[in-house]
Amino acid sequence: MGRERVISKEQEIWILQNLYYSEESITGLKSNYNSKNGVVHTGDDVFTCINTQGYYQGSVLKVIFSAARIVYFLHHGVWERKIVHIDGNPLNNRITNLQVKHVNQMEPNNGKHQIRTKFEEAVHRNKCLHRPWVY
Repeated sequence: MGRERVISKEQEIWILQNLYYSEESITGLKSNYNSKNGVVHTGDDVFTCINTQGYYQGSVLKVIFSAARIVYFLHHGVWERKIVHIDGNPLNNRITNLQVKHVNQMEPNNGKHQIRTKFEEAVHRNKCLHRPWVY
């Protein structure tokens, strides 16, 4: 069983002040700030990188977070360990598509893994749509 990440108060405050949920965003999250380097502007879609499992992700104060966990937190006000997508699409972060999967509901690893060609794996690893990180 994996370790549960402890979310710092500083990260939580940053998220609450700088991100908001939007169904108009491809990731479910938009920026509520302008970055110092001018890369991110208020209203931009954020957390636009897709990780190797096919989920949107980004970083908060140099720690990587799943967009789905942040969407769930912004809507419900609690951090859950495992968020699942009801329709099975890891890119659909609409709040109506997210639910908690409790530890006792998790399936054991059955050893089946998706097999990709080297080209498919390279493409999958480099699917950052705009900006990989949000600081």
